[in-house]
Amino acid sequence: MKIKSLLLLTALSAGIEANAQLNVWATDSIEMGANYANDVFYNLKNGNKKVQVANDWDLAFQMTAFGDSAFNATIRANHAKKKVEVYSVHVDSAGFDAYTAADTAGMLKPTMQQVNNEVSWGEGAFFQNRDASDLFDYGWGRYQGSPNHNLRGDSVYVVKVGAAAYKILVMDYTSIGPNIGYTFRIAALDGSSDNTVNIKRSTPTDFKTRLWAYYNIASNTVIDREPSKTDWDMLFTQYVKKGIFGPSGLQVYTGVLVNQNVMVAKVRKMGLDADTANYMNYMSLFTTKTNTIGDDWKVFDQPNMKYIVSDSTTYFIKTNDGAYHQLLFTRFDGAFPPFTGKVVFDKRKLTQPTGVKSQVRDIEAFVIVPNPSVNGKVNVMIDVKEAAQNARLVITDITGKVIENNAVILTTGLNALEVKTSGLVAGSYFVTITNGSWKVSDRLIVQ
Repeated sequence: MKIKSLLLLTALSAGIEANAQLNVWATDSIEMGANYANDVFYNLKNGNKKVQVANDWDLAFQMTAFGDSAFNATIRANHAKKKVEVYSVHVDSAGFDAYTAADTAGMLKPTMQQVNNEVSWGEGAFFQNRDASDLFDYGWGRYQGSPNHNLRGDSVYVVKVGAAAYKILVMDYTSIGPNIGYTFRIAALDGSSDNTVNIKRSTPTDFKTRLWAYYNIASNTVIDREPSKTDWDMLFTQYVKKGIFGPSGLQVYTGVLVNQNVMVAKVRKMGLDADTANYMNYMSLFTTKTNTIGDDWKVFDQPNMKYIVSDSTTYFIKTNDGAYHQLLFTRFDGAFPPFTGKVVFDKRKLTQPTGVKSQVRDIEAFVIVPNPSVNGKVNVMIDVKEAAQNARLVITDITGKVIENNAVILTTGLNALEVKTSGLVAGSYFVTITNGSWKVSDRLIVQ
């Protein structure tokens, strides 16, 4: 009896201590260095930071596994810090060897380059030439279907890094088995320095816990430069987007991108009292868009040559563990003396984490494509070990309200269920399939 009482007291004490840490503002800061030389990965939960030089990579290959809702087998380019340019030259895979510098005439205009979309990690530069009406088109290659779920490359690209130009063919992505990952071929336009590169999720470097594996073209090296994806929430970095300067129409911005599956509600209004603002009043604003925090929390004061941080904007952030946090920027030094690229902010934790998602052994794969939705529809693809005659497909919003609840029949193997999204307002939803004995859910983004 005494042991039980002691355990109860210990649990109660831990709960009181944990709750005492809620709603308490703390000030923290990061430094990106002179000329924003570094990326900084930041953990809201414990304040841990990983500082990583920003120009050590050219291309980044998504490590998210097939079956995850965020899987896009996408490839990003380091536009901001290495000035990497990516061009689709409309040559199929068979034309790789014969392609030379002479073939690039008229194909490498700056306005023709393919650029990462900072709204989503899943829309890298090599994804931008896809046919949006073709669910199996991933830009650089095509989904091959069951039973292997592999992707096969069908497009040659030219990648420029400064004055150097290369041709690249992503040959394939292996989705299951011991060799999950990418194989690609890259060479100078004259055919020299021809390398076939394998980037795998497991060996020789374990990338399973990373969003990306990074590649440096000049050194022909694969780089592990991120913390584990469970160990960071925000990335302070530079990226490009449409602007008004330069021949390419692109501008470099300094801002914040959030981790995959982190949700953010941006609240901006005059006279905002951050202390009394309640995240529950802004549930409809939560989104998984990567750049919701972005760069417009600061403005440049030209006459005084300094940045002004908005005091009418706060951010509510739901991290991967289900906890809610609040963020308020208070200072940005920019590229001015003392040249530290310092960002100062206040933060507080609003709720404790929720439970951990369970694994479902009856499901081989579950993925929503495309995600975010395109052309008013998505395919919910589920690979089941056993047929289910009485399954349900349920769509709920982020408050738990049921939007749709439909009966579906699943056959053994891969099933593609078309879901119309044209009637859904823009935002985040959860798509759940269940047969009573198992249940799988993933987030759907409607833009």
